[in-house]
Amino acid sequence: MRIAGTMSDELDKFLTELENKPKEVAGKFTDNGDKFIIINAVMENNKEGVLESTREMVDNYLKYSRLGDENSKGFGLSPELEAQDPVGKVKQYMKDNDIKVTEISFPKTFEQVD
Repeated sequence: MRIAGTMSDELDKFLTELENKPKEVAGKFTDNGDKFIIINAVMENNKEGVLESTREMVDNYLKYSRLGDENSKGFGLSPELEAQDPVGKVKQYMKDNDIKVTEISFPKTFEQVD
């Protein structure tokens, strides 16, 4: 950011304070920054492909978590989210409340990808 001349005072202050944090915190910030830059570059060059891939992941998550479709496991949760067991919690909630999903109308478009 400094090289590009786009370093704001807030970001400079944040980075200065980050120097006093444990290395794991700084590493996670750097890793997330790298991912952000890569995702933005991919979105610029292949937005339709990213949207289609994202739609497929959402569809697969809904099919697996709501319909129990064992062939739809390709939705790629982050390790942090996976550790919270969202699929298990959804399935348990549906069981506890006697909710049965037999059909889902999937969206064809997105309003936004973030």
